[in-house]
Amino acid sequence: MSEKQQAERKPAGWLRKWLLGIGFTILGILAYAISDNMFSGYPKYGTPLMNLIALILLCIGAAVIWIIDERRHRHDEDDAS
Repeated sequence: MSEKQQAERKPAGWLRKWLLGIGFTILGILAYAISDNMFSGYPKYGTPLMNLIALILLCIGAAVIWIIDERRHRHDEDDAS
């Protein structure tokens, strides 16, 4: 990151980044717990459907994270050459 980009960053940017990280971690753990049938004893709440939705959300989330990470690495490789 250049000095100009560092100077342009908002002072509270790190706080937002940490809060988003913590929030997504909690959501990921909750989605994992649901997809692993930890709450499957409540059939009147449609837990089989909740399990399927949670599993799909985990897959989509993992794919998005992988794509973002690959783009970041590609950008780093372009800067190195």
